[in-house]
Amino acid sequence: MLTTVRKSELRDAVWDKVDLENAVWTIPKEHMKRSKAHNVYLSHQTLDIMIALKTCAGNSRYLPPSRYDADAPVSRATFNRVTYAVVEQAKKKGLPPRAFHGS
Repeated sequence: MLTTVRKSELRDAVWDKVDLENAVWTIPKEHMKRSKAHNVYLSHQTLDIMIALKTCAGNSRYLPPSRYDADAPVSRATFNRVTYAVVEQAKKKGLPPRAFHGS
């Protein structure tokens, strides 16, 4: 949610497109809807999360790797389950509906 990218763009993201030092993530044109590369400038909070993700990802090239195969991205089903769980927790905490797009 902090990057405002589509789920598929995050799910297919690879570490060699993330520049943690300059706080920018480049999404290649092949992953973009309009077939044009896109730079995502990362906030301090997003950088902290990405550094934690990199630590958890081990040697996987994917930001969110598969649980069982480090050479594959996280599955769509798992990614969707996590997304729905986050929305449910936000609702339980009374966050306004605009806080979670698409619900």
